[in-house]
Amino acid sequence: MTREVRMENIINEFEQELQSNSLRLTGQRKLIYGVLSENKDRHLTVEEIHSILIRKGSGTSVATVYRTLALLEEHRLAGRLCLGDGCVRYQLLDPLEKHEHHHLVCERCGKVIDFMSDMMDVIENQALCEYGFQVKNHRVKLYGICRECRLKEKNEDSSAKGETVFRISRR
Repeated sequence: MTREVRMENIINEFEQELQSNSLRLTGQRKLIYGVLSENKDRHLTVEEIHSILIRKGSGTSVATVYRTLALLEEHRLAGRLCLGDGCVRYQLLDPLEKHEHHHLVCERCGKVIDFMSDMMDVIENQALCEYGFQVKNHRVKLYGICRECRLKEKNEDSSAKGETVFRISRR
């Protein structure tokens, strides 16, 4: 099953769940879900989502974006990412995944990279065995320097030392 088909099934299940709670999958909710789906590799702020909606000609208010994101988050269709910079970012989640994915955050350029790993399973099992604590979810953010910034830094260091830096370009 392709990701697109799976996401279509997820939105249909979401619509059924909303209906079971006497809520509707409105056009605005579909638009907001669509913006997240179209930008699934990005971590968008409410303001960025709202700007995209405005460019698409939607009259969706910022308040509606907040309410819809809260609803999507409640149903594990969207996840919130806080990086300590005062901005909350959102992205689609795959509700079939056991846990939310992790993030690598570059301290130089601010780039955020999604990182999938089940290495936390060992810690979760230890928490269960030693403390009787069953982990339901976890969020991991690893801070450091991304590949591009490290290469740029290495090239700048080489240039500062008077070394010749060779760059290979692909045509």
